[in-house]
Amino acid sequence: MSFSAVYRNLVQLEVEEQIRRYTKSGTQEAFYKYIAADHCKDVLHMKCVKCRRTFPRDGAKRCDTGRAFGSK
Repeated sequence: MSFSAVYRNLVQLEVEEQIRRYTKSGTQEAFYKYIAADHCKDVLHMKCVKCRRTFPRDGAKRCDTGRAFGSK
């Protein structure tokens, strides 16, 4: 799948109000949050920089690497 196809789909999902787009001030970076599912609507998620998995904040104590979030 091409990057242009991915971005076209992201735009369509945003139009359908299934995702919300956030931009970082002063950059072209964009972040997307899936909002169509009620169980995830008000939940903060964290992404592990080692294993690249995403976890709900309450369940993000540890990932498969065994390393606690926020520890060095």
